[in-house]
Amino acid sequence: MFNLLRFKNVLVNNRLCIYRSASFALNRNISFSNITLSSSVSTPSQSSSSQSSSTQSSPISKNKNVQHQFQQQLITTTIQPKEPVFKFEEIERTLRSEANINGVLHVLQKMFDDDFSFTRDYITGVITLQDNLMKDFKYFKDIKVINMFISYYVKVNHIKGLESLVNFINKHWIHYTFDTYRMLIDYFLQTKNDFVTAEKMLNLMLNDKTIDRSMLNSTTVDLFKQRILLHQDRLSEAESIFLGNTSKDVRFFHTFLVEGYLKKQRYDHLYIFFSTHIATQRKELTVQLINGVGGRLSTLVIYNDLMGNQAFVQLILKSLQSIDKRSVLYNRVVMSYLLLGLYSHAATWYSKRIESRIAPDGFLYTLFRQYHSKYDSLVQYRQLLDQHFIKLKTCFDLDFSAKERFQEEMTSFNPSADLMPVGSAMGQNELLLRTIENLVVNEIDDNTILGKLKLEEKTVEEMVSQVRHYFDLFNAALISTHHPKALLILMLMIQSKSNQSYLELYKIAPAPLRQILFLPQAFEYAIKNEPNMVQYIRDYVHPTIYCNSNIFANAFLIRLLRDNEMEMAQEMMLNFIKRKMFLVIESVDTMAIKLTDHKIINQQLSSTLMMMYPSNPNLECYNIYCNIASGDYQNAYKCYLDSTKIQRTYAFGMELFLLMNKPSSTLESLDKFLNITSKKVSFYSQYFQMLIDRGHSKLVREYCQSNVPLLNIRSQLNYECVSIFFDLVDVDQKVQLFKTLPSLEEKIYKEIQEINKTRNDPWITEYLAKNKPWEKRNTLPPLSSEEMKFIRETYMDPKKLVITTRANREK
Repeated sequence: MFNLLRFKNVLVNNRLCIYRSASFALNRNISFSNITLSSSVSTPSQSSSSQSSSTQSSPISKNKNVQHQFQQQLITTTIQPKEPVFKFEEIERTLRSEANINGVLHVLQKMFDDDFSFTRDYITGVITLQDNLMKDFKYFKDIKVINMFISYYVKVNHIKGLESLVNFINKHWIHYTFDTYRMLIDYFLQTKNDFVTAEKMLNLMLNDKTIDRSMLNSTTVDLFKQRILLHQDRLSEAESIFLGNTSKDVRFFHTFLVEGYLKKQRYDHLYIFFSTHIATQRKELTVQLINGVGGRLSTLVIYNDLMGNQAFVQLILKSLQSIDKRSVLYNRVVMSYLLLGLYSHAATWYSKRIESRIAPDGFLYTLFRQYHSKYDSLVQYRQLLDQHFIKLKTCFDLDFSAKERFQEEMTSFNPSADLMPVGSAMGQNELLLRTIENLVVNEIDDNTILGKLKLEEKTVEEMVSQVRHYFDLFNAALISTHHPKALLILMLMIQSKSNQSYLELYKIAPAPLRQILFLPQAFEYAIKNEPNMVQYIRDYVHPTIYCNSNIFANAFLIRLLRDNEMEMAQEMMLNFIKRKMFLVIESVDTMAIKLTDHKIINQQLSSTLMMMYPSNPNLECYNIYCNIASGDYQNAYKCYLDSTKIQRTYAFGMELFLLMNKPSSTLESLDKFLNITSKKVSFYSQYFQMLIDRGHSKLVREYCQSNVPLLNIRSQLNYECVSIFFDLVDVDQKVQLFKTLPSLEEKIYKEIQEINKTRNDPWITEYLAKNKPWEKRNTLPPLSSEEMKFIRETYMDPKKLVITTRANREK
């Protein structure tokens, strides 16, 4: 039974017999008890005399079985149509016919590169060929030839072949080369994880006078030394080797990292090394170290951020290649600062995340919600701030479902426990603690001042003045912190009373503050109702926000519909549906209403929306309209009866009644058709207008004459009814209608003014003196071609669209 330990003993001990020194040459049976690997292992002389008859129990029988399985696996994974034929006799004849060593090496190289070189039969053939060549082939004593066989046996992990070669080398006094040592040391380190034998082989190489001294100073040797020192937990010596190696080899660095500080969990060494040496390393080395540090990277970033080492922080951020990894880092830093009570720093890193073009995620906003609900001392503003971060999650269509998990993580996380060891490792613990304490005091002072302001009692103008004062101090660098919480609360209260005042302040806010002061509801309203918002957004809102906001996308869709840009609006909504983007109900309602008003039948869009929103009343109305337009009144009436009733639904019912029945001046038959009991007069205003539009003004006049008492009850009327009836009744009834529900519609105002010239009714005279006719509302100018282009490129172009939908995020 072959013995691995015996081979290692032969390999190491016999090397001592081949040096040029005469004392080594004359004493071949030197004692090696000082480096014996096992008490059961024989000496070199015993090993050579009893190699063939040894019956010791093998401590590597398991290893041999693993070796056999490994070879079998390699054989089975090589699938060939037929069994290969290995012609080693022909190879041997070719070798013996070669006239020089170069020819021999070429033949061997070709043989070892064979596709079947890992198979069991091939290995057996190589061993047989080797045994034949050992007998009388002159070139076999050339170390270059032996090294090729060693390289092959290392590749196929064949111990017995290596042992036979080592014995042959020692028997014929052949000198090892640097490559011989290198392959064997690497074999024990990488394949066998045998650091003891590897160290002994390394010492033999370093003492071998036949090896070129320049080779012993190479990076390869330093790598061997480093791996052995790290295994022995001699970290300082390993670090000295690294710092002394001028090439800064990537493999060397990686080994130092993975098998050194991280494997030994010596994070104190790691922090010092990272902070001291990282700035001088190549980019790929920085990335390797960052990947190795893993979850502790945020601690290192926070320490350097607090200590003012911003160049180091920027180096780390630039070196993080993955957006996911950068996202996790930003979230961990924000969470740490919130738990440390440093809200200003948390807000700063939130802003940095946005400015780095990394879209917000649900975890980020949940962190702020958890902070305000559990840790914020400003109790009176907790609900206000909580609602704000809920709106932000809605703005970006973020998940709400993992709240408990986030809460548990935030509760269990203790940044101080991670931060203090770093300060200790750097020798800056006292300074670190003092820095944090001073910053926390500033935050407490900020809360105290804000609590005394009594914002509920302030006017919009007073709060706007306070915010402007903050901005001026910040721009002049006269404040040590930018007071993000105070400013956020002030801006929330201002926006709730004056959206325009908020937008004017947001425009002049210092750039570093804009991200934390962004209020989605303000922009949602402004996009739908204010002119020139595209240019405003381009100038003052960060692309990470408006390109990733579903609220922005929906607001622009509604704006297109209000501008009657129906073709582009339909295309945009279909695009949203295809990409599984979130549609707000207002978008769905407005689309359904506008499709009906413009008499557009879009079967693809309507069927898709009906499946998504099966009980939406405005979609049901659109469905009724489509049936009416196609002439299918019976199905339209069935849809009406099955629908959720809103005023718009009844209007379609009234239209169906006129299409399917003869109109009359009474409403009983209409009520029966609509399946309702009698309603207020105002309920029927649309029906009255339909009758007039169809030439049945006489029926409406008859209704007025039959229901005069109702026309004198204010609660029965609305302005639409007054406007309809005013043209159909006599002068006395017109005066009574006006006094019951004064309409300032321009035509009614002028006619009553004319009537009162002869009537001189004191009530009417006083009312007209105090009130003017309704002015026509200023309508928004239509979207310009540039604004339309912005909407298309930002929210419809698949090459530029940035929004990551919830479906894709969950996937």
